Amino acid sequence: MERLERLKREQEKLSKKVSLKDMFEELNLIAACDISYYENKIIVGFIVFKNGEIIDRSDEVREARFPYKPGFLAYREAPAVLEAYYKLKEEPDLIIISRNGIMHPRRFGMASHIGIALDKPVIGVSKRLLYGEVKEGKVYDNGHLIGFELETKENGKPIYVSPGNKVSFNTSLQLIKENLKGHKMPEYLHLAHKLTNKIKIMLKRETKQELEPIAQSRVNREFLSA
Repeated sequence: MERLERLKREQEKLSKKVSLKDMFEELNLIAACDISYYENKIIVGFIVFKNGEIIDRSDEVREARFPYKPGFLAYREAPAVLEAYYKLKEEPDLIIISRNGIMHPRRFGMASHIGIALDKPVIGVSKRLLYGEVKEGKVYDNGHLIGFELETKENGKPIYVSPGNKVSFNTSLQLIKENLKGHKMPEYLHLAHKLTNKIKIMLKRETKQELEPIAQSRVNREFLSA
């Protein structure tokens, strides 16, 4: 409990560094990051897009070393996300990640954590409402706007969009809307999820000894042939 209280204070302190203004000149390269699990392994997949085309990708698989605690997911997953990011050859101008931004009890979800760690514009997109109250498509916390509810498929459950860092509310919502291509999640995250799903399949069928040499090269080959 004492540890969580210390982490709460850290989140509250770091949240003050979050910018909700558009702090970029151009968006030539946009990265999408998906996070999945197989047993106790965290699977992270990054894909970088330029004009809608894939130009780079990376992945990381590692054991989860921090327990699952609501509100503290970044302490469990961020090390793997950052490791996958540092493997990229192309540096994106903005990242879209399948986690929350400021839609968080202390305004510091995973997207904000990664945005501060990398000093990058980051947008968070979640499949579930984990915090806040929805009114007419907007999500509030004690009267303060913290994100948006967005319907992406007819008769389907909505997704939730929130800025993480260095990007405004309006830009966050507009960029996600522009990237909807008929799937529940925006297209870039949909493709990033395909990448992590392929890694999950390999984890199930490959031995531990075979995993490390195939994880990057085979995923890259198989992903494009899907």
